[in-house]
Amino acid sequence: MESKGRYVRVCSITHHQVVDNPRLYREAEALVQAGHEVRVVSVQHTPGMDRLDQELARRGGWRLQSINIERSPEGRWNWFRTGIRKKAAKHFWKMGARGKRLAGFAYTRTFSETIRAVLSEPADWIIAHTQPMLAPAYFAARRAGCAWSFDCEDILSEEYGEGIQDPSHQTLVRYVEKTFIPRASFVTAASGPFQRWLVENCGLSPYSVLVRNVPSAKDAPRGAAPGYPESRKRLLLYWFSQSIGPLRGIEDVLRALPRVEVPVELHLRGEVLPEFQETLDRLIQELGVREKVFIHPRIPPHELLKAAAQHDIGLALMQPCCLNHELAVPNKIYFYMMAGLAVIATSTKGHQSAMAEADGAGFMYRPGDFEDLADRINFLAKSPGKLWDCRKRAFELARTRFNWETERKKIVELVEKLRK
Repeated sequence: MESKGRYVRVCSITHHQVVDNPRLYREAEALVQAGHEVRVVSVQHTPGMDRLDQELARRGGWRLQSINIERSPEGRWNWFRTGIRKKAAKHFWKMGARGKRLAGFAYTRTFSETIRAVLSEPADWIIAHTQPMLAPAYFAARRAGCAWSFDCEDILSEEYGEGIQDPSHQTLVRYVEKTFIPRASFVTAASGPFQRWLVENCGLSPYSVLVRNVPSAKDAPRGAAPGYPESRKRLLLYWFSQSIGPLRGIEDVLRALPRVEVPVELHLRGEVLPEFQETLDRLIQELGVREKVFIHPRIPPHELLKAAAQHDIGLALMQPCCLNHELAVPNKIYFYMMAGLAVIATSTKGHQSAMAEADGAGFMYRPGDFEDLADRINFLAKSPGKLWDCRKRAFELARTRFNWETERKKIVELVEKLRK
């Protein structure tokens, strides 16, 4: 790799708003702090969110380059034009046409725009975040004559929400994964089970690096804060995500609430999806837990740990509705630990791999078994000493092992290897 001076010019690309991709902006900040020049190319599609992206860029010291496809006066033409182009490409794909470039147009709405944005400035290394950026990274790297890598945060060919119920679309995503991932200079993955899947299904050599979805210790509280029953009379359960919707396990904890034998509150943070609002309201009403459930809006990423630390038990409720969910290790497990919360997680393969490394920080329960979940909650609630031990253990592990200060070194080391 040739780079200007001693630093590397990194271009990281995503089809999300940056604020919705914590791995990307933490990675960008880590590379800036290591002395490299970082530019992020993102897709601006949600009104008002660009302001949050710009704030992250300012705080992290990297530059943001947005492709605007909002349904607004500024982005409406791009939204219309890219949508028509993608539909046309998908039509040809469904008719049996194949090829790397066609797959890029059919899967990535901003395929051409992303490539042009990447090539608008020199780059030594391109990082593709999420599968829709695989084809743009591959073609841009060929044009620029530089290295490129892929950060595998999900297996989207096995993701229910990605549309695996549509065989044609799943074939497209599988083609993209199997065609481009093996061509990357290297791959980082968010879980050990993801690493194994990549080897078995994409022909990837064992050269992939596990980079966990962990928060930064700099944002952590000084220690696990006093909670139930010492400083409050109610046990506080906590769950957060970008959105509150189906297939996230919310139903499990709602059904468990009436079986909890101590005063309890459930705090959910995220935006309730419109299609889930009626189901959520009906279930809360049927179970008679209206006074126990509190829904909070999304907050900026740097406030997440402070908000979580006000509770006792963090819930990781991933449901094995698809293979991606079965293998994933979401960031919420590590956020709970860094906030000093005991963790109760479903026993998916991904969660098992994470909890096996966090012995003493909490418990698992069988997905869908709300009685088992209630039993776990009751055990901790009726054993304050055990609850406190789990909270202290979780915080200790997060501060000493499961933190971004530890994981970021892997990214920086990869840059150094590419420079040699």
